[in-house]
Amino acid sequence: MQRSPRHAIRLAALFTAFSACPAPVLAQSAPPTPADGQLQQEIASRDAAIRDLLKRVEALEQKLNAANATAATSPTAASAAPAMAAAPAEADAGAEAQAGGESSDRALEWALIREGGLLLAPWSLELEPGLSYTYRSTGTLFLAPDGTLIEAQNVLKRETLSSGLTTRLGLPWDTQLDLQFPYVIDDNRTVSFGPVQQKESESGLGDISIGLTKQLIRQKGWRPNLLASVLWKTTTGESALGPSPQSLSFVSLGSGFHAVQGALTAVKPQDPLVFFGTLSYTANLSDTKAGAEIDPGDAVGLKAGTILAANPDTSLRFALSLARIGETKRNGGTIPGSDYVSGLVELGISSVLSPKTLLDISAGIGLTNSSPDFVLSASLPVRLF
Repeated sequence: MQRSPRHAIRLAALFTAFSACPAPVLAQSAPPTPADGQLQQEIASRDAAIRDLLKRVEALEQKLNAANATAATSPTAASAAPAMAAAPAEADAGAEAQAGGESSDRALEWALIREGGLLLAPWSLELEPGLSYTYRSTGTLFLAPDGTLIEAQNVLKRETLSSGLTTRLGLPWDTQLDLQFPYVIDDNRTVSFGPVQQKESESGLGDISIGLTKQLIRQKGWRPNLLASVLWKTTTGESALGPSPQSLSFVSLGSGFHAVQGALTAVKPQDPLVFFGTLSYTANLSDTKAGAEIDPGDAVGLKAGTILAANPDTSLRFALSLARIGETKRNGGTIPGSDYVSGLVELGISSVLSPKTLLDISAGIGLTNSSPDFVLSASLPVRLF
């Protein structure tokens, strides 16, 4: 049975009063003595103390009843105590957020920003130097009928080392500006029908691109975060013309064609995972090359993946990228076989080195003949402010 606070107060008062005085000695038939008179005085003193304590208990009960009646009729007073109890917790949470950086899952936030699924705070600036190595090999080897001679047939081995700087600037109204400045080192080696081998190597500035991202919808219930982006790729990198990756037996630092890309990115967190997906369409603009009007095929891309917050400072991600590139046209006529599909599986890890620095490492494996064999990348985003 649960007892009320006022009942506990009464019991405590009585216990205190009884324990303060010695227990009485019951006289049976013995005549009164001076000691008996002293004992009677002590009992009377104890009774007086008990009456005084009971008066105090009654006064406390009256105050308690008055306070309960006020709380029942005043919602503000009723909620004051919980608010005062929650205030220290909120203050501690705010101090922890300032001391720990942007959030409790910093690595997850950084990874989402890199994937285009999250925006920087207004006027926050981030610089991301990066390095990427891509290897591509196509063609076959031919064994002569006598079994003594091996000849290469249209073998292309291409190694591309790309470095660059990506700049991200958070803007008001849930927008973000992105600038990419790539630097490319392209090494190409081609063998055609026998010992004939051609080597080419070139390095220089790649195609600079500028993009703008806007958050359209914020997550609520089943609805995911939705962001839209538009990107323009320039032609600052030198290029060589080729309808498809299989025919690129020469170096190229850029595509040679302006391109405009629109994309929609959806993000849905399900702790400890965050799922993301991006659907994009790239329009490659036509241009005149070597006296011919060249119209590269447009591309439809899809990227889907998930990010796991292993702990606040480390995240793991898995993603699948697919792109369908249409046929290239020359002077209005389609070049047969110039369309292709590219697919890449990506595995990556991100680790926070400091509140303003992240290390990201990823590896990609090609899924089709038109895809790179593998890609290795490393980047070091730095949050300036």
